[in-house]
Amino acid sequence: MRQVAWWGSSGRDCLVYVLVPVGMVFAFILFWRLSYLPYRDWSLRPEEGR
Repeated sequence: MRQVAWWGSSGRDCLVYVLVPVGMVFAFILFWRLSYLPYRDWSLRPEEGR
């Protein structure tokens, strides 16, 4: 039986270990901002001002 290091057997594994949490954080921020979008208080554009 082949022994492998505890941190992964290749550089590709290391990349996956780094990119998966980064993608989860990105998805969390995206959904957080989209969910609070209706509650935003947008200021009027200059051409829309009355």
